[in-house]
Amino acid sequence: MSSDNTFSRDIRKTADNPEEDYAVKRLFANKPFLSWILKECTDEFHRYSYEEILESLSDDRIDIRKEARD
Repeated sequence: MSSDNTFSRDIRKTADNPEEDYAVKRLFANKPFLSWILKECTDEFHRYSYEEILESLSDDRIDIRKEARD
C-alpha cells in the first residue's frame, strides 16, 4: 500500500528517531489510550463502552523495546 498521508509520514519520521519511536510505542501500549482509539476511530468498537474494550484487550504485556527487532 503506497498511501502517503500525514500519519504515514509521521510514522516514518519517528522510525528515524529512536526516542520518539519509543515514546509512541509507550503511548500505544497504554491500554486506556488504546481503548479510546479503538472506540472513537473504528466502526467495530464504536458501540462498546471503554470498559468493555479494556476487558477485551489481552492481558499480555505489549513489547515496547527501545532497540529495533530483526
